[in-house]
Amino acid sequence: MSKEKLLLVGAGGFGRMVAEQAMFQYDCAFVDDGQDVDNEICGIPVVGGLANLPELRIEYGLLVVGIGSNQFRAQVYEKAKILGYTFPNVIAPSAYISPYAKLGCGCVVLQMPVSRMVCPLATVFC
Repeated sequence: MSKEKLLLVGAGGFGRMVAEQAMFQYDCAFVDDGQDVDNEICGIPVVGGLANLPELRIEYGLLVVGIGSNQFRAQVYEKAKILGYTFPNVIAPSAYISPYAKLGCGCVVLQMPVSRMVCPLATVFC
C-alpha cells in the first residue's frame, strides 16, 4: 500500500526532526529555500522552495511546516492555507496527549512530550 504524499516545509534541524516522525506514515519531500532542488536530506528529496508551493499543490495535498521560528511558521502556514493545502498532525507514538487537550491542525508532537490539561479544555494550536 502506498503512503500519502506529505510536503515538509523546512529542512533545518526542526524540519528534520519532524521528517523522522512523519516518514513512518507519509511519503515525504522537503521544500526549503536554502537547499538545492534534487538534493536529498536524510534520504528525503528536496523538491523546491517556498515559491514553488503553488505548483507543488498539484502533486502534494498535505503539508506540515517544520520551521522553528513561530512568526515565520505562521506566515508559511497562512500562505499554504490560501493555496488549499491540508495540514495533518504529526504525533510520535511515545507522546502523551491528555484526553482533555484538543489539537488543532498541523501540530507536531515529537517523542516523549506530555500535553496535560491546563484548564477544563486545553486547546493546542501549532
